[in-house]
Amino acid sequence: MSCNKHVFGVFDATAADRIGKGKCDVDGINPNLCTHLIYAHVELNKAGSIVRLPTYDGKHAMRRFNDLRDQGNRRLKTLVSIGDPNMATCQPVFSRVAADVLLRETCARNVRQFCETHGFDGVDINWIGPASTDTNNFVLLLAALATELHATGRLLTVSVSASDSYTYDAYDIAGIAAHVDCILLMAFDYYGWWDSYTGHNAPLYRAERDRTDLQAKLNVAHSVSVWLERGAPRDKLILGLAAYGRTFTLANVDVCGPREAAKAKGRAGPYTRDAGTLAYFEVTEALGANAGARTTWDEEQCVPYAVCDGQWISYDDASSVREKCKYIVRESLGGAMLWTIDRDEFQNDRFTLLRTVHECFQSTSPEHKWIVIEYFDHFLTEPVFGFYGSWAAYRSGRGKCDVDDINPTLCSHLIYTFAGLNADGSIVHMDSWLDLPQGKDAMRRFNNLRDHGNPRLKTLVSIGGANNSCCCCPTWRLRGNGLLLTTSVGINRPYNVASVARNVDYVLLMTYDYNGSWDAYTGHNAPLFAGQGDRTDYQRNLNIEHSVNCWVQGGAPKSKLIVGLAAYGRTFALSSAGNSGPRAPSTGPGQQGDYTATPGTLAYYEVKQIPNLSRRWDAEQCVPYGTYQGNQWVSYDDEESIRRKCEYIRSSGLGGAMMWSIEQDEFQGGRFTLLSTVNRYL
Repeated sequence: MSCNKHVFGVFDATAADRIGKGKCDVDGINPNLCTHLIYAHVELNKAGSIVRLPTYDGKHAMRRFNDLRDQGNRRLKTLVSIGDPNMATCQPVFSRVAADVLLRETCARNVRQFCETHGFDGVDINWIGPASTDTNNFVLLLAALATELHATGRLLTVSVSASDSYTYDAYDIAGIAAHVDCILLMAFDYYGWWDSYTGHNAPLYRAERDRTDLQAKLNVAHSVSVWLERGAPRDKLILGLAAYGRTFTLANVDVCGPREAAKAKGRAGPYTRDAGTLAYFEVTEALGANAGARTTWDEEQCVPYAVCDGQWISYDDASSVREKCKYIVRESLGGAMLWTIDRDEFQNDRFTLLRTVHECFQSTSPEHKWIVIEYFDHFLTEPVFGFYGSWAAYRSGRGKCDVDDINPTLCSHLIYTFAGLNADGSIVHMDSWLDLPQGKDAMRRFNNLRDHGNPRLKTLVSIGGANNSCCCCPTWRLRGNGLLLTTSVGINRPYNVASVARNVDYVLLMTYDYNGSWDAYTGHNAPLFAGQGDRTDYQRNLNIEHSVNCWVQGGAPKSKLIVGLAAYGRTFALSSAGNSGPRAPSTGPGQQGDYTATPGTLAYYEVKQIPNLSRRWDAEQCVPYGTYQGNQWVSYDDEESIRRKCEYIRSSGLGGAMMWSIEQDEFQGGRFTLLSTVNRYL
């Protein structure tokens, strides 16, 4: 398997005891679709010994499982899962062993000896539900296991819950990551029969209907972001995918969307026989056999669901798995894990979901990185411009963003700001020490980004400035022939639109700063549409839709219009903390950020680190805003509003998007949250 992403496949050995179509024996596994196969499971006792081998191992299943390495995939690693999906059984045993230094050492030796005896390349620790009192002991147990296993060249992985209750209270993420080779994030079971309403088993993103703080966290993207923020290395984090669906019995068959009333678990499948759950092969069989079944794709959360004979089924299919593989690549995660391969459409070696993962990652080898970006993100279908504020190299700490921090695969065009213009028409460097080889050599390094995985990237320099009396900042590409000319234009400036558009390759609309601390009231920095609070004609014009319409009606070709997106927020000091909606009276700019140090403005990454920010969503204008510290009010863009704007760009037939500016995005660790969202939806 030629792949630079790990693909873990978990095999539930009890599947050999199923009947008919559901029976999956070791011999039915295709070893060429994974980099790692995990045999589930064996258990510990309170003495730190592996005490129970499943009865089905009388069929020599473990030996045959490890023999899969000899069937065409010599690089395959086999692991055994230690634990029990039943947390009530597993928790007290792990807790006791982890709390005692002698038991930890005994357990580690026994685990190593078990691997040596049965031929496994490593171990996955499946302690899903540690208590908050187990946090330190869990790390100590992993440390003991790592010492024994790594000394003999064996692997140690850990399967962890995606639930915030464990992430914050029970896991020392940095401590865990220090000792294991991979972290298998079980990013599923967000909703299920335990709820009184329907919900997706493994939604990729948040939906607008997710109103509460809890609901906003029940998605894959949130779980991943938390693990990364709390110290998990990207290359160790393996995203779990579910080869099963969660099912509900609808309270009313005519009311059947997500988060609608459910009265009971869904019916058990004919093979897995577990009410509230269906294997993927049972889902496809049920939908194929029922002419009245209706399937729906949830555009917001990138997963399907189905309604069939009063049953509501949330599941993953090839399309949603493909979306999650794109996400893994964009976020530079270590790979994927499928739980479990025997619940996939494994019959006749189909392995529909596992094969989808395999095929998605087949194209991700380093020598074909550009192909990956083009294949996964439809790169260059819509131009994506990213402005880089070179002065960010002078910021301190977390705010410092150098040229080398830029991910060049997320843009079709990168723009270096700024160069100046003399009265005689000559170009002048705004910061020679930063720009030129005798100093930081930033311009040369900026243009060299074209050699870092995106050979189609165009680099431009912006001439003018945010504080220049000339708001039209023409830019062009600094190499060879075929130079590009674009212009950045303000939203409230008079232009001869047709003439401007005729002479440039693109018009970059600076569709932000509609409201700010210069006003006597709060307002959105970059609203997509007008809102009911916009009382006057002037106020009704302060939105992206109006600005775009003006340029189109003035004669600008839609294909040349690039909509500007803001990676920063505008802040205000409220006159009264009790009056905190849009158009609320304000006394001036909000407090400056720790890194950008400009009153009235916060970079997106500064917004994200505001403690106890009370986020609200303006459904009319399709942007969020929030309050904090009593009288502080911020209008900003986040992933949801950027998604809405990208959808507007596509549906309106516009040329693409521009972000001002990428060093104000959540760039740390290569994340570029907003810019990555643009890539996802354009």
